Amino acid sequence: MTGALVAFLCLFLGLVLQKVDKFPSEKAANWVQAYLIYIVLPALALLYIPKIQPSWGLLIPVSAAWFTFFLSWGIFGYLGKKLNWGKNVTGCLIIVAGLANTSFLGFPVIEGLYGREGLPIALLIDQGGSFLLVSSL
Repeated sequence: MTGALVAFLCLFLGLVLQKVDKFPSEKAANWVQAYLIYIVLPALALLYIPKIQPSWGLLIPVSAAWFTFFLSWGIFGYLGKKLNWGKNVTGCLIIVAGLANTSFLGFPVIEGLYGREGLPIALLIDQGGSFLLVSSL
């Protein structure tokens, strides 16, 4: 629950700071993105992944991210050809519907719903599913 509260507090703080004239919003956004990608996500991976006991059941959540992406690719690829959408519209719909924001917004939601026990599975979905898809396909 604390993670969701911090996420809403940061969102509110960002909205307030956008109204300040001298605040370097572009520099701050780049700093926050770098902090999240280079410090927070690796720290979470190092904290939770070694504690996970490997089992065949872990393939289900990881493959769900892949299944969702390929289903989105199939549906919107078909609709894009059928309805004569441009490649940019079709590609955008595939990405938006097929990939999840599992790390930045998903972790506080998972922690709120399932507690800290759900974070290792969410991390596996993020690293083995969404991040790997974004990096490769």
